[in-house]
Amino acid sequence: KFETLKSQINPHFLFNSLNSISSLTMSDAEKARNMIIKLSELLRYSLKKDSESMTTLESELQHLKLYTDIEKIRFGERLHFESNTPEECMDAKLPFLILQPLIENAIKHGVYSTEKACTVELRTVCSPHALEIFVENSYDAEGRTSSGTKTGISNIKDRMKLIYNDDSLCKFRDDGENYLVHLRFTQS
Repeated sequence: KFETLKSQINPHFLFNSLNSISSLTMSDAEKARNMIIKLSELLRYSLKKDSESMTTLESELQHLKLYTDIEKIRFGERLHFESNTPEECMDAKLPFLILQPLIENAIKHGVYSTEKACTVELRTVCSPHALEIFVENSYDAEGRTSSGTKTGISNIKDRMKLIYNDDSLCKFRDDGENYLVHLRFTQS
């Protein structure tokens, strides 16, 4: 299942990133070079572990920074990514590559739905027993398309159930202007 997830997300993202790099080579060679370096670091990280691996929140956030930096080059001022993570949460454990599909989904359904700026926010709360992550994105309900397959969200729910054997750790809320995903990772 994890290999399927990687093969569904990475080629789509890779294709879009390479197209952006191609365009940038003519208009801004330095941005294109920067994007290639970030893309190579991102892909190196994506390939280094397997589906059963756990990692730290700090490691996942470093990965997300590479990802969102690339997306910011693509979307410019239309994408605002905010991360609010207390330092005491950085060593918390979570499944490897569980957050990128959420951020990718938030960008896809937020930025693609409007010509205005879209905010994607990641908030983190932790205790000795749990790490909770909230990913919220704004979107334009009138510009939103229903073309998504919901595969990314389904894969996350399936991984959470497989790893933690609990259906209640992955919740979603849509109020017509903002979409919120709430993940809870038990800590041992």
